[in-house]
Amino acid sequence: MIRYLSPVFNIIFNDIYQITDGKVIVGGSLSLRMQNIIQRDISDIDLNLTKTDWDTFESHINKKYNIYHGPRIKIESKLDYVVSRCLTKDKTTEFHLFIHNIETSLFNNIIYDDKELRILKPELHLLDKEIMLLDDSANQKIKSDIISIKKHINEK
Repeated sequence: MIRYLSPVFNIIFNDIYQITDGKVIVGGSLSLRMQNIIQRDISDIDLNLTKTDWDTFESHINKKYNIYHGPRIKIESKLDYVVSRCLTKDKTTEFHLFIHNIETSLFNNIIYDDKELRILKPELHLLDKEIMLLDDSANQKIKSDIISIKKHINEK
């Protein structure tokens, strides 16, 4: 159980983790929280898979979740993904799944509660956040996350 997540998001994470044999990549604010880059509460979950892993596990994931594929996003030569909105079959809980076409240098491995987890690299999360910042509706949370990620990267 990931202590930063609500019970319903823990169920989703554990389910996708089992379906993908641990190949799911934790992203979004949760990945930053798990790497001690940010300290705020987490209210959602963003999961990531490589395109190869998606192709392998797609039918199993589709049996348990409604998947609605959105736009393809390309940022420089480092990120190229499709954003998918996912709903539990009862349509009570939403989460995001990012399917990455660039499959190398996406994640770091960490040990969390005796499980090996894949965590999206902060540098890639920074690129994504900086693109969001270009949107006039960018909020203070995004700006704060950018500062925290840059500080973390510079301390390495």
